[in-house]
Amino acid sequence: MALTTVRITFNFSLPRADFEQVCAQAAHHIADDVPGLHWKIWSLDDAAHEFCGLYLFADAGAAHAYVNGPIIAQLKGAPFVSNFSAKPYEVIENLTAITRGPVTAAVAN
Repeated sequence: MALTTVRITFNFSLPRADFEQVCAQAAHHIADDVPGLHWKIWSLDDAAHEFCGLYLFADAGAAHAYVNGPIIAQLKGAPFVSNFSAKPYEVIENLTAITRGPVTAAVAN
């Protein structure tokens, strides 16, 4: 079972404070209820109104289940979201370890 990242990007049409409020409601649900999730990084380009989420999953099955699941379906249908993209990637662990990527520590926890 290979560690798998998911990269989600989209544009949002809300002011940043409103966007963060919506995300705060979802963050606890994602942290507590998504099987196989080790961590998620939330990032954005405020000037471009573009969001990027990077997730680390235990395996491809968990990553694909999330991408095809109800949380993502609800997000894709949100009226403030456009240009949505979600894609899983297999982690190249030996190269990631060289550049100190936090994947090994996540798996140990």
